Amino acid sequence: MRTSQLLRRVIWTVIFCGAMMVSAAQSKDRTAPPRLMPGLGEVHHPVSTKNREAQQFFDQGLKLVYGSITTKRGDRFNARPNLIQS
Repeated sequence: MRTSQLLRRVIWTVIFCGAMMVSAAQSKDRTAPPRLMPGLGEVHHPVSTKNREAQQFFDQGLKLVYGSITTKRGDRFNARPNLIQS
């Protein structure tokens, strides 16, 4: 590897690491408390807690994960012909 290529890689690595450090420092200052998001649907799976808010956040996580899986897979599989029935 030539010296100029190595120097460019080192410079870009330093710039990238510096940008990541600045971004991480800024995000710590702006952390907001978690919030419940309305309109995600009706999904409930009981967990062993007596804290109602903890149950709501757990259900919200399930809604987000389940929703992203079904929409991603649904788009992929609906675009293809059904090969199982052939």
